[in-house]
Amino acid sequence: LMQMAKTSQALARLAEAGLPYISILTNPTMAGVMASFASLGDVIIAEPEALI
Repeated sequence: LMQMAKTSQALARLAEAGLPYISILTNPTMAGVMASFASLGDVIIAEPEALI
């Protein structure tokens, strides 16, 4: 859980700098990863037929 907060803070700094966050989802992407940083992307791309 502590890493989720740190990752979100890092993404906030990226946004403050005006840089896009591109999230690439691979199979499988679930639970904590999806809740913490995968869904926060400015652009979200998933591989075909990935379990999301």
